[in-house]
Amino acid sequence: MTCRSKASNVGKCLQVAQILKNVKSADLAAGLGVAPQQVVRWRSASNMRLHTVQEIASYLGMSLDEFCSLDK
Repeated sequence: MTCRSKASNVGKCLQVAQILKNVKSADLAAGLGVAPQQVVRWRSASNMRLHTVQEIASYLGMSLDEFCSLDK
């Protein structure tokens, strides 16, 4: 299952969330147990697995709805 809608670009949401929460990509990667290069790929993605989006939103202290609405 992927998180994708015409109204939401999850890569853009991630970029905005990182700015709002002042979280660097390296810190996000370490917190989620992935390579920093993976965060770079996520930031340019238009869709990704729902589970991944939920993990990112949770790490950033946001609900899924809050996170997915950040590109508006």
